[in-house]
Amino acid sequence: MRRRSTPPRDPRTITRPDAVALPLEVTDPSSVAELARVADDVTILVNNAGVPLKTSYLRSPLEQIRREFDVDFFGPLRTTRAFAPVIERNGGGRILNVHSVLSWIAMSGAYSATKSALWSQSNALRLELEPRGITVPGLHVGYVDTDMTAGIDEPKVSADQVAESALDGIEADRYEILVDDMSRRVKATLSGDLVELYPSLVQ
Repeated sequence: MRRRSTPPRDPRTITRPDAVALPLEVTDPSSVAELARVADDVTILVNNAGVPLKTSYLRSPLEQIRREFDVDFFGPLRTTRAFAPVIERNGGGRILNVHSVLSWIAMSGAYSATKSALWSQSNALRLELEPRGITVPGLHVGYVDTDMTAGIDEPKVSADQVAESALDGIEADRYEILVDDMSRRVKATLSGDLVELYPSLVQ
């Protein structure tokens, strides 16, 4: 579930006969609560909230940075809190959080910070929800070929590939799902010297 900087999707445009499209605004507690009330048969929740505003810590208004955290960090937390009891009542399941490779490397202002915070949130929720029969896999991926990355001239993976990797990871009971080479490379670099992640720091 993701909120975009472009106009939100209209559920009425989803015409697949095997899909039930429901409205959601992740920053609105009443919208989240209503979705959890209606979708009472859920066993898998995918948190894919994200709104990259290209913020700068030194130049952007603090309100803009707060908005990123409201969507990217508190949005998934709201849906998790609402759906955890639903999933538990249905015999357990999964809550998949989409972190992005930017949770491990600060390349996009506050967006990276929100994804890093979501990664930490997932680690904590994993411990808290395990006794309730709910696992919390986290998905890391670089650039995905969607309208969000339309202006970025870098190699991208398809949305279908991300969905396949997510489902394979859930089926294999993986705690972390690394979709692409970029995510695997950055994850492997975390144990090294900081300049491996940030070569510009070399003097």
